[in-house]
Amino acid sequence: MKVCKKCGGRVIEDLIDYKAKILGEEAAIGKVDGFRCLECGYTEIDKMIVEGLRIKILDKKLELQKEKIKEYKPLLINNIRQIRESKRIPQKKIGEALGYSEQRFGAIERNDNTPIISTTILIAYALEVPMEALYDVKYVTKTFYDTIKNLTAVEIKNEDGVTTNIKFNVIDDLVNINKEFDKLEEEIDNKMEKLRQLKKTDPQYKDMKQTEKEVRELERDKKEKKKSKKDNKIKLTEEEKKALIEKKQQSIISFSKCPSVVNIKNREKEIKELKKEKNEILKEKRKIENKGNCILKQSQCIDGELFNVLKTRYSQEYNTMYNNA
Repeated sequence: MKVCKKCGGRVIEDLIDYKAKILGEEAAIGKVDGFRCLECGYTEIDKMIVEGLRIKILDKKLELQKEKIKEYKPLLINNIRQIRESKRIPQKKIGEALGYSEQRFGAIERNDNTPIISTTILIAYALEVPMEALYDVKYVTKTFYDTIKNLTAVEIKNEDGVTTNIKFNVIDDLVNINKEFDKLEEEIDNKMEKLRQLKKTDPQYKDMKQTEKEVRELERDKKEKKKSKKDNKIKLTEEEKKALIEKKQQSIISFSKCPSVVNIKNREKEIKELKKEKNEILKEKRKIENKGNCILKQSQCIDGELFNVLKTRYSQEYNTMYNNA
């Protein structure tokens, strides 16, 4: 008779609610065959069953991630500096192992530069840790994100030069430009959404795009010299293909003059101009972030040690789903 590993009581076969920790919280995957102790309620699931749930767990993770990206901001947590310091390895040594200067590797530690995947693997080799230990991702509330995005960190040290506290100051210039940037980004997103709806529903625009596709196919087939006419499968001569292309191109010109299509084109131009303006603001934003040594680099990268301090310092604003993670 099977007995409970926890209390030694009698165990029966039962359907168990299987949960997995995904993105920092417990998520229900489904009921599976397992065992339940009648004495203490302890449950156990066969390892082979858990192995078979991998696809379901991945599906659930992707489903949760899709929902969370709508409401939360992802932060890339950089743990490289803490790992390197815990191993008492100088920056210069790691830089040399990568073929980098100390300054270039320092930029990676400070999040001024996010390394490509091959460099990340080499850093992990050099520090003798799994690659996933170097970086982590945390989803945080927009309130928390908005609180920290304008901050710079100042270390308070004692007479021996040991850091005793970290003070966070607001970069005033960054507050103003972030407001401008966020407002413009929201305007672009709203206009993009309306434009997508127009393109889906406007019949003239849809017909024009379909005709453009047919012209591209004909031009490609003309080069390949092997396409048959779509409807009756009769092969077209070069002259017929040319005539058909010209006819369809005239149709495209006619569609492009329709008021609804003109409206869509004008909206595209407007969004393009707004994106140019956004890029100019982004350049200025980056200059202010670098000059003020902002804690949030590239709008989403942050030092792991600073992140741990911040989530405690601003606990009310911090995303509660990670409080117990």
